[in-house]
Amino acid sequence: QTLNHFKGCTLESVLSRGRKLNLSVILASQYFSNGVDALSRIYAYCGTFMFFRPMGEECIKSVAEITKLDKDDIRTLQDFHCAVMGLAYSEYYGKNIHTKYAICGITYRPPYVGDYDNEK
Repeated sequence: QTLNHFKGCTLESVLSRGRKLNLSVILASQYFSNGVDALSRIYAYCGTFMFFRPMGEECIKSVAEITKLDKDDIRTLQDFHCAVMGLAYSEYYGKNIHTKYAICGITYRPPYVGDYDNEK
């Protein structure tokens, strides 16, 4: 889907209203066509962002500016890997905390016969 990210768009209105009503919204897109300004406005309404391998150099540049990650790291994210920004659970604090920079990690482990703890 191509989402309209222009200032005052329907998406921005829905996110603004949803935040006031404590609603959760899950959006998925590999392409942000309007650059870092549009992405920053949308990000301001969201608690957590998960970035998978974005499409297009303009989008990669926008995501790099938001996440403070290297463009090559974003461009080469492997399958099932992502960068997360926003609220993340901290075992140290025992609650969700807002991350200042993106955290990269894996989202899914494929089925495996054996013991993950005994890998070499």
